[in-house]
Amino acid sequence: MRRTPFLLLLVAAMSVLGIVGVCSEEPRGALEVELHALDAAMHQAMIAGDFEKILTFYADDAVVLPNNAPKIVGKAAMRASFEEQQKSGVTIGSFASTVDRAWECGGMVYSVGSYAMSANVPGTPRPVADKGKFFSVYRRTASGSLQIVYDIWNTDVEWGK
Repeated sequence: MRRTPFLLLLVAAMSVLGIVGVCSEEPRGALEVELHALDAAMHQAMIAGDFEKILTFYADDAVVLPNNAPKIVGKAAMRASFEEQQKSGVTIGSFASTVDRAWECGGMVYSVGSYAMSANVPGTPRPVADKGKFFSVYRRTASGSLQIVYDIWNTDVEWGK
């Protein structure tokens, strides 16, 4: 009989948590507006080839999981990757992305979407186009801004076909 009040309290607590929600999804809300502004600034830096500006969007311990390449851990490794890209002569001609879903949970923000881009590659007569999808995880800083902690993208293009 003593368990009954405890069980009722537990069920009530679970119901309240279910109603209040632990995470919030805002597909067309303030979170999407915030992510869109962040993406727009990052895209400008990418097209300008401003790698130091791009690094400001990432946390110091960020992990990047690029398509068809080894993972990159931390800003120092990201900087080295950017320098290799710069040496190769590849530049970004255009970049656009769309956030399909975004939600915040426990100080972390998650977004899923798609991208389209073009790159200028030495030795090719015209820009190379790519499109695909991404999943990104952001951490809120003490000031409330977002920094990327995990960045994953995959191409939809079947190269060589």
